Amino acid sequence: NVNDLRGFGCNYKSNNEKSWNCTGTFTNKFPGTCEPPRRQTLCLGRTYLLHRGHEEDYKEHLLGASIYEAQLLKYKYKEKDENALCSIIQNSYADLADIIKGSDIIKDYYGKKMEENLNKVNKDKKRNEESLKIFREKWWDENRENVWKVMSAVLKNKETCKDYDKFQKIPQFLRWFKEWGDDFCEKRKEKIYSFESFKVECKKKDCDENTCKNKCSEYKKWIDLKKSEYEKQVDKYTKDKNKKMYDNIDEVKNKEANVYLKEKSKECKDVNFDDKIFNESPNEYEDMCKKCDE
Repeated sequence: NVNDLRGFGCNYKSNNEKSWNCTGTFTNKFPGTCEPPRRQTLCLGRTYLLHRGHEEDYKEHLLGASIYEAQLLKYKYKEKDENALCSIIQNSYADLADIIKGSDIIKDYYGKKMEENLNKVNKDKKRNEESLKIFREKWWDENRENVWKVMSAVLKNKETCKDYDKFQKIPQFLRWFKEWGDDFCEKRKEKIYSFESFKVECKKKDCDENTCKNKCSEYKKWIDLKKSEYEKQVDKYTKDKNKKMYDNIDEVKNKEANVYLKEKSKECKDVNFDDKIFNESPNEYEDMCKKCDE
């Protein structure tokens, strides 16, 4: 029931998709990282009201945030199939894990409050002999099954969405890179398909300012942005791999960024990330767009 959504401190997720954030303050410490639109609207509720350090209050709030996040994702992506929704919910589940464990890249106001309040739980339980890092990781391990249970309840068949535990152990940057690939490859396919409806207009001798020419310029602006985002993430991936940060991850070991993306993203399995993928106009419509530039 999302009737008390506003009271809890979360909002419906807008159908007007946010842009990927590759320039936030977090990039000072983690250059090359791009924050997904989904993470920018992650439901954490009024975390600043949790100030007493009572563990049961904290658990209740976390489960409430988890329930709302899953319900809001299902409502926003109601046109997606069950497998796609499973992947989206797993992404938010894993981001909650990073916030709780203290490994979240973003560390925005609400995420920091979640961490601070969990530290108060640590003091309330008098477990100060443990480092905060160890305490947070243990606390997540003790509570993650309940978090997943309430989030997966929105799925029609949650038995088909089983890799949540393995998924949340993948480094946040790699998860987001794969999520970027899913988003890019899906949207690129949609944009190329949309050119079909403009073929008749664009075959005319004079380009129609409101159809063909605008369509080509819109695509150029979008693909240039995506190329920049891709190059930033590839650079980080390569540097991290060279530092042997991913040596314990079989899916990454000895693989270049483009290969990793092609193998991990279902949307990108038929896409080759070479220079042509970022052409200013889709290959099959290149002549059409060139004519409109004349």
